This record gives sequence, structure tokens and C-alpha cells, in this order.
Amino acid sequence: MADAVGVGKKRVLVVGAGIAGMAAAHVLADAGLEVTVLEKESSVGGRCSSYFDQDLGHTIEHGIHGVFPRYANLKGLWADAEIDASVFVKTRTTGAAGPGRTMKVTELAKARGIAPLFLLRMVPPGVLRLRDYAFALPFLMRTYAAGSMKKRAFDENTFSALLQDHGVSARMSRLLLMPYLRNLAYARGDEVSARVALDALAYYVAEDADAVKAEWIDGGMVPLVLDPWRKWLEARGVRFRLGVPARSFLFEKGRFVAVSTKTAISEHELGNEAALSMRQVGDKYLAMSWEPAKRRLQAFEGTCTHRGCRLSVETNASGSVFHCPCHGGQFGADGQVLRGPPQRPLDGVALQHDPRSGAWIVGGSGDAGGDGLERADYVVIAMDIASLKEVFPRELALNASTEGVPLLRTTAVIVLRMRFSTLAGQPKWRGPDSGVFASDDELDNFFVLHTMQQEFAALDDLFLECHIGSSDHLVELDDDDIYERALRVLDAYFPDENLGARLDRKRSRVLRHIDGFSLFAPGDHERAPAVSDPSRPNVMFAGDWVQTDDREHRGFFMERAAITGIEAANAILREEGTAARQRAVVKCPPPLMSRLFAQPLLALDAVTDLLERLFGVTDE
Repeated sequence: MADAVGVGKKRVLVVGAGIAGMAAAHVLADAGLEVTVLEKESSVGGRCSSYFDQDLGHTIEHGIHGVFPRYANLKGLWADAEIDASVFVKTRTTGAAGPGRTMKVTELAKARGIAPLFLLRMVPPGVLRLRDYAFALPFLMRTYAAGSMKKRAFDENTFSALLQDHGVSARMSRLLLMPYLRNLAYARGDEVSARVALDALAYYVAEDADAVKAEWIDGGMVPLVLDPWRKWLEARGVRFRLGVPARSFLFEKGRFVAVSTKTAISEHELGNEAALSMRQVGDKYLAMSWEPAKRRLQAFEGTCTHRGCRLSVETNASGSVFHCPCHGGQFGADGQVLRGPPQRPLDGVALQHDPRSGAWIVGGSGDAGGDGLERADYVVIAMDIASLKEVFPRELALNASTEGVPLLRTTAVIVLRMRFSTLAGQPKWRGPDSGVFASDDELDNFFVLHTMQQEFAALDDLFLECHIGSSDHLVELDDDDIYERALRVLDAYFPDENLGARLDRKRSRVLRHIDGFSLFAPGDHERAPAVSDPSRPNVMFAGDWVQTDDREHRGFFMERAAITGIEAANAILREEGTAARQRAVVKCPPPLMSRLFAQPLLALDAVTDLLERLFGVTDE
């Protein structure tokens, strides 16, 4: 271990090179620790990644285009890394659905003033009626009070149920609140927890007139932001291993010791009894013979050497054998033929035992890449939920602080990159730069790419990007079906553009992101782990789905990822007794006016809580 980790210098392994992982590596490198980042993809960025499509002649992104004014921690990290601020382009106009499938436009520069008055300028004329505003007042107060709410009911209720409880009009819900939630969370109101929805609406929309004025990145995230950040970190000693997935996490006596980048089998999985077993391990189907008394494991290819049939284990009075159910062949625990028709013993699979973690690595030391173990004193798990579930270790599944991770839910998102031919003598586009559709429309939103990126401004054609969240119901449809559904919505809102006749299908793309985004469903707030916990002193979590250690560290999506990455690094530095090297997290408190507006409801909550404790009276 002294050679692997270095003398007197603690080593940290960061698993995942998205925003969260890179933020953690940034702080740890600044503090002088040895940092290695593992990433399963060939480039950094995670869900913010992008690539240049040679066939199309332009950049393809995964749906994350910009940052918001409240992303102070993320922007601070990028400022350290000397990311060119000129790559950010401010939003000018945005659209909201009006009655009769019309698109109403807001000039964002005109939305200014104190909360909640600026909201009257933010909502385009013609979307809402006076009585919609009047009945929305209790809901608005609840939104401002969201950050201070302690009632579990808000974690267990959906956003849709909350709107009904507060008497919000169907018009406001359908044309404004639900669409903005879908735009932010890629999910429907009947899927998302009320607490998360209220927190997000307050953070992005309701508290500050400038909060919603996004800055779009003028090109691909990878070449403009993420690769320069990676190179800056490498110059400070951070080691990146790209295209190397984490296959399993290894523990010794409850403490993390290593990540295996090859397939590994722990002794916990094998049990305390001698046995033959068949197991799918990574991409290999193995026949295994385990002798715990000798701590001896043998592994063989799990297919019969006669015709390649998959073996099973057959047990009778004389013991267990590897059995071919198709042709009757049998093999002993040592892989030798016991009964034909096979003539050749089973093909052995090389294993290497790591005595410290008690794991068996599939593929011996003779394989390229050594034993496949990345050993470290600490690990920051900065993976997306779906990837983590695939390798979630038993030790964390049994830990009270992380046992809820396998229950966290995700949502599928479809991103359409559509290219339209231009019409002679007409402008590329006459609508707003971006916008949202009504909640019952198939599309969530749209972005006009030439208004935010020079790459598309230089091309003659029109490029629109649209998102469809909660798209599991569309999985079986082919691309043409998806285009048809999207065009029905676009043509209804923008009939003068004649988009249905102009779509260039061969040079358009449908990108399907399955299980890529957190759903933030009711109950998930309680299930999600915090960044750190005393029960796992050398295991930290980071990501936009992870709970911050400090409740006052507010943020969502990329900013939440950056904050939890910083907090993970800070927790490690505290464990090491070097708290002075921590990076301060920039807080984003609600402004005074929104706090004052929340006071009546907070006072009412306090009274009802008191009555419930004293007399069992509830507010239901």
C-alpha cells in the first residue's frame, strides 16, 4: 500500500467525472491530496457531455446548455480554472403557453423588481386572468415558505396534490406551474414530490427576478468548459482514467479500501458453506467452486465443452456437479469431465485474490492492466443513480445512511435535435429564444439554437431542440413516430413557420436518455444519502441527487452537483484534521421580501403543529 498511495500523502478516488466528481477533485487537489478520477465514458462531463458529429457537421449535446445566475459555487470553480467567461450568452426572450395553443413572449430584461411583484412582469400578458392570481396567493406564500417547512407530508405528497389542496386554478396549473416544473425536472407534477417542486420554483423563479435569466453556453460543454477544466486539474496533479468503469467497491471491516475496475467477487457473496454455483459476473457466465475452509475459489467458463450449452448445478445424494441440461454431460468441482458426451474439461478462468478486501478479481495478474484495483484512503462516489445501482455494494446497502439508494427513482428523457430548411426571403425564426408548452402537450420545451450558439448562427438552416421528460411511454416508438408527435405540437403553436414541411429528418436526431435523470419522487428526499455520515467515515457521495450536509447550501442540478462535490472534499479534509484547507460554500439565502411573505404561513404551521401535539388536532 505504501507504494500505491505514497508516503504521508493520502489518496482519494473519485468515481465519476461529471460536475460533482470534478468539483470534489478540484478542492482536494487544491488541498494537496493525491486524486484519481475514474470515468466509464471516454470524456468528462457526465450528463453535461457533448460531442461533434462529423456526419451532421455540428455539435450534439445531451440536453444541458446553460447555467443560472445563482450557480455561484460552480462559477467560482470555473473561474479558478480560468474558463473563458465569454462563452456564456444571456437569454433575451422566453415563451409560455397561452390559451388556444398560442405562445406568449416575455422579454426577460423587463422582468425586474422585488419579489413577488416582479412575477407580474415575468408572466406574459394573456396567459392568466385576475382570479388566477388571486387564488394563487396561498400557493405563492407556500412556495416562499418551502425552505423552512418541516412537515413530512410535503415530502410524501406530489406537486399535483399540493396545487389542488391550495386551490390553484386549472388554468395556472396547466399553462404555467406544471410546464415550468417539467422544464426544470423532466417529470410530471403527479410524479414529483411537493417539497422538491416548491424548492425548485422558489430557487429558479419566484425569489429573484434575475434567477431565471439563464446564460447559455456558446457551443459544446466539453470543448468550451469541461476539457479546459480537466486539463487545469491535470496540471495540478489530478489523474484521470477515462473509459474505465467501476465494477465493484471493496471493503475491509466496514471501511472502503478499493474499487475494482475488473469484475470482482467478494467473499461475502460466496458465503460460509462449500458449494458449486453458476453466476453471471459482468460479461462472463461462470461455473464456480468455493471451499471456504481453504479460502479457495475456482472458476470456469460456464458453458459445456461439448456444444457450448449453458451449465447448471445438479445436486443428488452423492453431491453436486456441473451439469449440461441439454445433453447430460457432467463436470466435477475441479472442472474435469465426469460423464460424456463432453471429452474436454471446462476452460478455467483466471482469478486473483486480494487478501486485504477478501475479493476475487476475475482476470489474473497476467492480464493487461494488473489486478484492476484502485486502492485509496477515501472514495467520493459521484455516479448517476442508474450506474450506481448496478454496482451498489452490500456494505452500503446495509448502512442506514445509504440503504435507500436502491429505491431512488429515475426518469427517461428524449431530446430531439431537429433541423429545418429555411424559406427564401424569410427569417429563420420569428418566435422567442426558448419556451415551455402546456402541461398536456407532448413536448416540454423548445430552444432555438442559433440564438445562443454561434455555431448554429453561422448555418443557414434552423435548428430547434425539444425535450420530452417522463418518456418511458414512448420507448417502443421509432424516431419517425417521435418526430410526428413533436411536429403536431410545434405546428399548433407556430403555424406560420410551416415546420412540418421543412423538417430534414436525415439530418435530425432523436437522443434517448434512459434512467439518466433523478425523478425526485415522493419519499426520495428521505431515501437520498447525505454527502457524509459518521457511519461511513471514508465514503462520501456527491451529485445533484445527493442531500447536502448543510441545509443552507441551496442549489439544484449543476449547482447542487458542485456544492455536494465541494462538501465531499471538505468532509475528507475534516477527517484528515486539515479543516483549514476547506473551500467555503457560497450560500444562496432567500431574499428578505420572500422571507417576509412566507411568515404568515410559517406562523400558521407553528400553531397547527402545537395544536396537533397538545390535542391531536390536524389541519386536514
